[in-house]
Amino acid sequence: MQALRISGLGKLALEEVPRPEPGAGEVLVEVQAAGICGTDIEVLHGNHTAYLRGIARYPITPGHEWSGIVREIGAEVTRFAVGDLVTGETGIGCLKCKLCLTGKHNLCRNVVETGIFNRDGGMREWHVQPETFTHGCPGLTPEQAALVEPASVAVHACKQGKVGVADSVAVLGCGPIGLLTIQAARIAGARNILATSRSEPKLKLAEELGADRVVNAAKEDVVGAAMEMSKGEGFDVSIDCSGSLDAVGQAFDMAAPRGRIVIAAAYRGEPFTHGIDGIIGRELTIVGSCGSPHAWPETIDMIRRGQMKVEPVVSHRFALSEYAEAFALAEKGGPNVLKILMRP
Repeated sequence: MQALRISGLGKLALEEVPRPEPGAGEVLVEVQAAGICGTDIEVLHGNHTAYLRGIARYPITPGHEWSGIVREIGAEVTRFAVGDLVTGETGIGCLKCKLCLTGKHNLCRNVVETGIFNRDGGMREWHVQPETFTHGCPGLTPEQAALVEPASVAVHACKQGKVGVADSVAVLGCGPIGLLTIQAARIAGARNILATSRSEPKLKLAEELGADRVVNAAKEDVVGAAMEMSKGEGFDVSIDCSGSLDAVGQAFDMAAPRGRIVIAAAYRGEPFTHGIDGIIGRELTIVGSCGSPHAWPETIDMIRRGQMKVEPVVSHRFALSEYAEAFALAEKGGPNVLKILMRP
């Protein structure tokens, strides 16, 4: 079969490799679509945390956002049948340690991450996935199913921030995760949603997907706009999806008393020097959001019911053979670049 392989720093190529076989408790899927994420770019250049820490190894097939049709099932598989459209989780825990046994498999010390480190992902014609970490997607299209992963990340971020009825929510950054987080917050019952970006097209889409107020961070005072919108009260929840430390600082400054700040983006070790006095004086809660444990079935239902609209976050589509152009566009980015999907 053909598989996209990262063999070393900056080395990306389409190669002929043996087709995997499903083992006990695994399903073999024929991949239908795979999305490119910023994490894939980090893996390609070796600046993902796992590679910087020396716990990841090359070569690897990227692709943690994927969908596929089950073509074979291994022994002991009971939940899936040939022909099912499925997708699968990124973080694969050992299921034996205390963290896994208490439902925190995304934080397992022995975790491998599909398409990110130490486990091949879905940018290939055929992919093997453990049944335990596979989810059926009846009623979804293959593209929708490939977008369950980023959508579930958005749902988990809102859960981490305990977004609830009548909460005011600021979403900082309107890339695919930010746009999906706006929708997840609305579904959770958020009252006033503010979204920020430096891209006018992305801000326009944020409004279409449920933001009550959008702010161009390149032209406007984000904190000032937030305080004006909240009538000086500040925001109950701020979720950073931008990966910008400036945005994290804004989240601190716009937080209401007892506000919750969710860090859902990735950073590269830059020091955060914002003052912490406000954390004490306003009793702020700061929480990280890693992956999307236990959010998948709920997210699939949201998409199936039409509550979560994932198609609008797709800006480009390529064949797997056009990987060089697709990855170059993902790296370059731009005001009109959102989720890029590839199909074998």
